[in-house]
Amino acid sequence: KMRRRGLWAPRAQTSAQTLPFAAGFFGSIISTFPAEYVIDPASLDEFLRVLRPGGRLIIAGLVVQRSGAAWNRGNALIFGSVPTHPVAVQQARLEAAGFATHLVVRDDPPWQVPVIIAEKPL
Repeated sequence: KMRRRGLWAPRAQTSAQTLPFAAGFFGSIISTFPAEYVIDPASLDEFLRVLRPGGRLIIAGLVVQRSGAAWNRGNALIFGSVPTHPVAVQQARLEAAGFATHLVVRDDPPWQVPVIIAEKPL
């Protein structure tokens, strides 16, 4: 679709820990409903490397919540456990790596999707 519209976006099938792009190449990196690799220290170092100063790493859906204790218990039974890294822990990892973070919660009842916006310092 992008090609038909005359648009281009870099893409590569690679590991998050070894991105084949120059330092400062991206203004934004967006990761939606990712696995925990996205907050791996080696991944965070690589994201910092390829983001330009002031660039943003946007992570949506590391945890998806739904109101209701029964739902949450059922979810844990189906998927094995509750998330191992609550949002506050994820933010702390991002901040320890050098990002400034803030949280936006997308509330679309009955779902709540935390979105972490992590900014590389200028």
